[in-house]
Amino acid sequence: MRKARDVIGLSVFCKETGKELGTVHDLLVDEQFTVNGFLLDQAGWLKRGRYIPSEAVDVIGEDCLIVNDESAISFLDKQVPWNGLYTGRIKLKGKPVITKDGQQLGQLEDVFFREKTGTIIGYELSDGLIADLTNGRKTVYKPDQVTLGEDALIIS
Repeated sequence: MRKARDVIGLSVFCKETGKELGTVHDLLVDEQFTVNGFLLDQAGWLKRGRYIPSEAVDVIGEDCLIVNDESAISFLDKQVPWNGLYTGRIKLKGKPVITKDGQQLGQLEDVFFREKTGTIIGYELSDGLIADLTNGRKTVYKPDQVTLGEDALIIS
């Protein structure tokens, strides 16, 4: 189990050539809350965004990600909506997390995911800086259902 924050910022290396391919800037998350890839570069006016699909990652180590070859890098398709912790159509970090019965649990700060499957298995929540310092952050593990809205995450 890994936190997204522990992976963001890691260098990506090719096992075949030893070449550094980039740095992880974000995790790409689909509507089913599965990590589908690792963002290397965002798209801009003159450049296409690059990412590495989860299935192309050989190892997520403490200090870097390893892929088998340089063909693991793919380009983001502007037609395909994607979400990330910090980037994308809907940014997850900072979203309020609310239960279906109307209780606000806090704001999303980080996610826990399984390295092999990419499944997000938990959320780290904040109630603000003072509460984080005095009480620590809350962790919610594996809710039955998650609805990703524009303004909030609703969990059961």
